[in-house]
Amino acid sequence: MQQDQFLKTIHEDRSDTSSIAPGFVLPNNITRGPRAPSEISNVASSVRNGPRSEAPSSVGAILPGSTALPETAQSPPSKKRACERFLKRNLVLILGSCILLVGVIVGIVVVATAPMDDPAAVSGPEAMPASPNIPTGSPLLNAPSARPSLRTPAGDTLNTAPLPETIALLDSTLRSVTADYDNLIANETSHYYRARQWMLYQDLLREDVIRDRSVWVIQRYILVLFYYSLNGDYWRDEGFLTRDVTECQWAGVSCSEDEEVVITLHIPFNNLTGTLPSELGHLSKLQWLNLTDNNITGSIATTVFDQTENLYRVDLSKNNLTGLIPPSLWSIPSLQIVDLSDNFLEGPFELAADSSPATSLTEIRLSNNLLEGSLPTWLSDLPELTHLEAVNANFSGRLPDPIPPALQHLNLYWNALTGEIPESYFGSANLVYLYLDYNELTGKLPSITPPMNNSLSHLFLHNNQLSGEIPESFGYKWTNLQKLFLHNNSALTGSLGPADETLCNAIWPQFEKMKSDCKGNVSTVICPCCFEC
Repeated sequence: MQQDQFLKTIHEDRSDTSSIAPGFVLPNNITRGPRAPSEISNVASSVRNGPRSEAPSSVGAILPGSTALPETAQSPPSKKRACERFLKRNLVLILGSCILLVGVIVGIVVVATAPMDDPAAVSGPEAMPASPNIPTGSPLLNAPSARPSLRTPAGDTLNTAPLPETIALLDSTLRSVTADYDNLIANETSHYYRARQWMLYQDLLREDVIRDRSVWVIQRYILVLFYYSLNGDYWRDEGFLTRDVTECQWAGVSCSEDEEVVITLHIPFNNLTGTLPSELGHLSKLQWLNLTDNNITGSIATTVFDQTENLYRVDLSKNNLTGLIPPSLWSIPSLQIVDLSDNFLEGPFELAADSSPATSLTEIRLSNNLLEGSLPTWLSDLPELTHLEAVNANFSGRLPDPIPPALQHLNLYWNALTGEIPESYFGSANLVYLYLDYNELTGKLPSITPPMNNSLSHLFLHNNQLSGEIPESFGYKWTNLQKLFLHNNSALTGSLGPADETLCNAIWPQFEKMKSDCKGNVSTVICPCCFEC
């Protein structure tokens, strides 16, 4: 009923209250008889405006002569007060709902970001391909039912499983590199298994690499195997097994610009521990291998240098390598520098059968090893050799004769070398440093007729078993001589240098220090130029 109609009805029938809207409460003492027009006007105003949200006004103020209504009838609660009452009554329920909502959100985030261990969980069961139709013989030729549990710094597993033909192609290629491949990858704790799993389930370039040139597949596999074989998870520097770039961009790896094949593996002082995989030998274009100052153990595989015909520099020094030096190393045509010092290498220093030494060799360093036998005679045939260092290397036997023509630095102290010192060692035009001390050399010092071209700067022959009289011309015309040590050769006799001390600097302009057995009853050597006796 509209408000105007309601008022009209009251005006027409003042004694009938049946048409008053429900909920409209009249005071007990209001007369139902006729009303004055002013009273009707006040009632109309009250009905049109409805309940007020401000301070309540009593109906008695609208209808004169009425008594005060109860409080509930006088001021209906405002919306604000109603909200406050609702919050007080339902506070616990609201807080519980908020906590539950937060928990649900956190759970969704965790599930969305956590790595999944089952490839089927990524895209549903239909994402897992059926087992490929590959010849049997390897228990791992088919895609595994679950991703590898091992986690690496390279990243989580991929969202899609490899295609069956991808698996078949990879295995077929890697069998040409790794002997007994199928059995090795069957062992889930082996480095071979982990390398294969990485290429199939973590490598973001999987499809591109495996379906491209086989040389890239092979070199990527070898470097991944290298990483796992040498405990790459614990290396000091990261960035080696980056899965979204080619292996040429991995830390310590460089490739040729034209073919993008690996030519350098340079990872010194990086906490490499473990053994070198023999597969390194399949990096046929490798030119520089530098793994110095790590903790590599085990032996160097005899085949590791069989195919590296471009290798010119090898540095495996300061490790814990054992076993033999692969004889094939010394026959690499382009080889120039070899440093295997500070290891526990054993056995002879020899060439492979029916092979010739690399004539390009310039530096050989073998100090602090457990080698056996004598220095090979083929060292004399190396026209470019300038440095030969084998301190405390356990060599015995005689010195190679003649001395390599270009040799500048010969350091062989702390060995068990025997025999006489060849005369060519003192007449070399290029030799600057000759350290033969702490050996078992015997015989006389060679008689050298001046003038003779000699570049010797340091000559250390002390702590040997040299004997006889020192030749009168010994040391003369050696204008570069700075240090000469002959002490602790108790059987040497004669004079060393001029009788007049004032002539020492005239004979040796760069003279710094000279020592011999020239004091007491130890020797009869006369040495006016000696600083110490």
